[in-house]
Amino acid sequence: MNPTEEKIMFISQKFKYTDELKITDMIEIWKQKLNIETQMVKESIIIVLEPLDKIYEYFLMLKEDEQILTDCRFFAMVIGCLKQTPNISNIVIMHLNMNTSEFMIPENCTYITLDTDKFIISKNKEKPTFVAQGALKSDQGQWICKWFDNKYIGIVTEGALILDISEWENRYITCIKTIMENYKPQIFKTYDDSHNSHNFHTHLYKSILYSLIKLHGICISGYKFNHLTIEKVFEHIHPEVN
Repeated sequence: MNPTEEKIMFISQKFKYTDELKITDMIEIWKQKLNIETQMVKESIIIVLEPLDKIYEYFLMLKEDEQILTDCRFFAMVIGCLKQTPNISNIVIMHLNMNTSEFMIPENCTYITLDTDKFIISKNKEKPTFVAQGALKSDQGQWICKWFDNKYIGIVTEGALILDISEWENRYITCIKTIMENYKPQIFKTYDDSHNSHNFHTHLYKSILYSLIKLHGICISGYKFNHLTIEKVFEHIHPEVN
């Protein structure tokens, strides 16, 4: 393992995945612990990361049992930047509105999610409606980054994992299968308060997703974001959930 790989491996092990914090709250942690610079632009946050050696120093300053909370997107982007261009500062953009097109993504990052050709129920170019976003919330996709040995690194509840691309595909398919197998179709009622209205919309999207999976199977794809273009790099179809 070369020095760059050792440093990035150490950094990856000091992150901890969470889906319980808002992205804005996590950014405050990153600013405090990793000395990142941020700038808010409409519904996006521009993040400036220092070079690998400086980031590595910040992680060395953490207590032995201290970890940095993250989502899978920020984790993959940080690792992707540090691996791709370790000797310079890097800029990444985190969108708060998930309907916003992704750009300024490291080239070595891939996003695994349900196939957008089959699971978008409104193809309005300005505001496409991706059913996975409403139905699956934090489980709507998995960001991963190309590692040093043709495998891919990503972060999940168990921590940072380095797996073959096929293992990441199967892991995400299993996640979708589990969610759908536990789903119980319901008779919908009209709700007045915001909490029940939110639950209503979640169940509605799950119902639509359940029907689309019956139609298409669990069709997942991997996407790369190159400047303002999106490239589908693989597609994997698993039979429908019974």
